[in-house]
Amino acid sequence: MQLRRVQQWPATAVARQTLRARWEALLTDAHGASIFQTFEWHEAWWESFGAGHELQLLLVSDRDDRLLAIAPMMLLRQRRLGFEQRQLMLIGTCNHASDYADLIVARGNSAARRLLLDAIAADRGWSTLELRNLPAGSPTAAILGECKGLPAPLLQFAAEAPALRFGDRSADRQAVNKKSLRRHLNGFAREGAVTLQPLDDIEAIEQHLDAFFDQHRQRWADTATPSLFADPDQQAFYRSLARRLAGSGRLRFDAVCWQQRVIAYHFGFECNGVFIWYKPSFDPSLQQRSPGEVLIKLLLDDALVRGLDEFDFTVGSEAFKFRFANVIRQVQRLRVQRRAWQRWPARARHWLKQALLTLRPSRNAGPSAATGLRAR
Repeated sequence: MQLRRVQQWPATAVARQTLRARWEALLTDAHGASIFQTFEWHEAWWESFGAGHELQLLLVSDRDDRLLAIAPMMLLRQRRLGFEQRQLMLIGTCNHASDYADLIVARGNSAARRLLLDAIAADRGWSTLELRNLPAGSPTAAILGECKGLPAPLLQFAAEAPALRFGDRSADRQAVNKKSLRRHLNGFAREGAVTLQPLDDIEAIEQHLDAFFDQHRQRWADTATPSLFADPDQQAFYRSLARRLAGSGRLRFDAVCWQQRVIAYHFGFECNGVFIWYKPSFDPSLQQRSPGEVLIKLLLDDALVRGLDEFDFTVGSEAFKFRFANVIRQVQRLRVQRRAWQRWPARARHWLKQALLTLRPSRNAGPSAATGLRAR
């Protein structure tokens, strides 16, 4: 196996297409692959947010130049308390864009994963390694703990990720036909047809993106958590994703139409038989009539009719997700700090938090309640 470090995103169309083809070939057999591990996702994120960061893309290949593993990393440099902090992170996690993030490794190839992690451990260019939204049970955490020359990693619970896994037709229909969903849908339907309109081609998508951004901004205006679309870079990221994913079957941008108007949008994804809930919006002037519930109802119905395996509500502990979920996954935060003066306060805070959590009586009052990573 050969390890190569790439510190600049491919500049030419030919180089990008070559890397994309090799990347996608790896994803077909990668452990835990999702939309957040695709080439398009990383390229769109780097195009929108990469300025000021240093690319640290590690590639492991075999003798035939077939990719076996990828560590899509970046280095952030900041000054704190007079010291330069050099933080190594997975691309897409510093602003919580990626709900699930990990090394991309061919299934069962622990040697390739270990080679990546050994290279990361040996790199003296970083002072803190932070892997956010690492799926619980990922082999990365265990293997990193065995790497020589590193302090013991601090592995913490970060958030829950509820999902509805389909398979029992009776239970599935019961989940998508909850009384409140039917009531709110019927409330609109009595005054006109309510339809879910998929926006597939890039022309249709671009016609609606500004309205989607505006609807989301209005929904969260004058709140403690204003819309992320007040940031032009976030708008650019969604536009970039749309350009790259339109027509691929991976982008699910849907509009709920009623009385010749769009009362709700959802910008999400579909990958490997899984619908991925990502960014919803609805018309705030209709908030009392719960257009968000109508959106969920129509998307769940669509997923069930088309025979998808799962509806993944992704990271976040919003109460509505647990009304439907029959699977509750977890993501973790893994941190390694080389400087002891940083390491021990962080561990002390972790131990104190864990002690406090044992005193709380319910899950929703526990760690997940504090992790609204992308609730907006």
